[in-house]
Amino acid sequence: MDDVYQYPDEKEWMMASLIEQSEPQPGYWQSSETAAFARLDRDLEALLPSRDKVRALDAGCGRGRLLPWVARYSAAITASDADSRRLNIAVRDHTDIDGTTVAFEYSGIESLNDASYDLIVCSHVIQHVPMENVSPILRRLTDLASPESVMVLFFNRSAFGEERYGLSYLEDGGARVEEVDQARYQEVVTRRVKVDALPFRLIDPEVLVSEVSALGWSMEWQWTYHVDDESGDGIVDAERDEVINGTPSLLSRANGDIVTLWRRVPNA
Repeated sequence: MDDVYQYPDEKEWMMASLIEQSEPQPGYWQSSETAAFARLDRDLEALLPSRDKVRALDAGCGRGRLLPWVARYSAAITASDADSRRLNIAVRDHTDIDGTTVAFEYSGIESLNDASYDLIVCSHVIQHVPMENVSPILRRLTDLASPESVMVLFFNRSAFGEERYGLSYLEDGGARVEEVDQARYQEVVTRRVKVDALPFRLIDPEVLVSEVSALGWSMEWQWTYHVDDESGDGIVDAERDEVINGTPSLLSRANGDIVTLWRRVPNA
């Protein structure tokens, strides 16, 4: 069948260029992500049973970058993606993870086969899909959750109440970002017009947290990282993320990435 979706930045050159151009200090991007995952690991280890008792889903796995990390918590993983090119790379590179069975499913999230998962990971998918698809994606992930499931949801976030939209282009080996309005984002992401660009949305975290909570999830923890220089308030030292997350006035204005950790509410 035809690809349900093709991620425009197939080889991730655009993302690499954006990181290089936007880092507030050399090495910030990697150190920020490493610190965020270290915090996430502490909470996941406390919430999940031993990996042999955990069935996991990496929904929208792309090239499989997170699969070795997911395998720390689960010996049985389903990895899905709607882009066959990227899924084939995941199959090539991550089929053989020691002590782990990985099943690959070529599917959009809304069309995933019925199953019950104890750990659900969805990383940076919802900011690249049509806005009307986000709620069905969240509902389908909820349908696939076991009664005591844990969910990890990553996405690009905006400042509170200031959702933003953009298109990223790769030009002459560098990335260019064009800020657009909601209508233009929707036009490109739904492929009503053909544009050689990666559409993205900075989602208001307060709105998304409210929607996920209404589906029967309780948020255990959240952490904002990869904060752009525009909203970093000039903080460039090693404690940048800690200061921003610990200061409500700064956190409310932050644009960057966010990881949220959820636990299924009993009998929800």
